[in-house]
Amino acid sequence: VGPYDMIKIGKNNKNGNYYAIKIVKKAEAKKMAQVDHVLNEVKILSMLNHPFIVRILEYYSNCNDYFLVSIIYNINYVNEFFIKMKRNIWISFE
Repeated sequence: VGPYDMIKIGKNNKNGNYYAIKIVKKAEAKKMAQVDHVLNEVKILSMLNHPFIVRILEYYSNCNDYFLVSIIYNINYVNEFFIKMKRNIWISFE
């Protein structure tokens, strides 16, 4: 995640699955000459299928933002991670 990105967690109300939504501000990406990098990220990560690489499932954009949607495999771990990050607590990956 770059300095102009944010990650939000979304839930599909039809199937109950949670998804990570990476939001990239177009203006910031353009200002930092990162537009091509974002589009390449979408292209490459949507083609890959590997258990250790997050795959982009969907890609959307509007006037202001790019939205990259991927699966979250363990929502409890992700919630714990973000809570500890907010508190600036070191996380052990054991």
